[in-house]
Amino acid sequence: MIEFPTTAGTIVGRWACDGPADLGAVRALQNGLSLEPHGRPAPLQGIPAPAAVPAGLAFFEQMRTWMQAFPPSGPDQAYQKRFTPLGLLDPVSPYADCPPDLARALTAGADAAKQQMETALKDGDLAPVINGWRLTFHMFDYNLDHLGPGTIDDPNGEDGRPHGELPGPGPGGPRRPVG
Repeated sequence: MIEFPTTAGTIVGRWACDGPADLGAVRALQNGLSLEPHGRPAPLQGIPAPAAVPAGLAFFEQMRTWMQAFPPSGPDQAYQKRFTPLGLLDPVSPYADCPPDLARALTAGADAAKQQMETALKDGDLAPVINGWRLTFHMFDYNLDHLGPGTIDDPNGEDGRPHGELPGPGPGGPRRPVG
C-alpha cells in the first residue's frame, strides 16, 4: 500500500524492454498495476476548476486553486508564504476583481518569467546535450518530503529514521526518489 498525501494520485513507472521479445512481459507487468482506494473510499473530487478571471491572470488563478488542492509539505509551507502578496494563498480568488496595478505587475512578471525560461531552455547551459537531446538528469526529482515505498531511505528502509525525518548533510545525503 502506498499513501497519498493529497486527493489525487497517479502511477508513474518505467519498464525495461530489450526489444520485441520483451513486449509481452512488459505488457503483463503494466496490466498488473492498479490504483485503488484502501478501506472506505472518499467521494471523488477530481482536480478543482479555477474561477473565471481575465485571461492575463488565468495562470495565477489556476496556480492558486491547485495550491489549495495540493498543499505543500511541511518544509515547504514557510517558503510558500512568500507568495501571499500575489494573492496565491487567498481562499477566494482575488483575480476576478483584481486591482489594476496588481494585474499589470502580475502580467508583466509572468511575461518576463516566460521569456527567461524559454531563453534558458533554448540557449542556456542547463543540461548536457548528447546526440542532439538536452538531458535533464534531475527532471524526476520529486516527492522529497512524503517518503514511502519507492523512495531511497523509505520509512521501511534500513536507516532507522522515522517517516518524514530528513537527514542532515553527511554520509548518505538527502533522501531522494529512486530512478
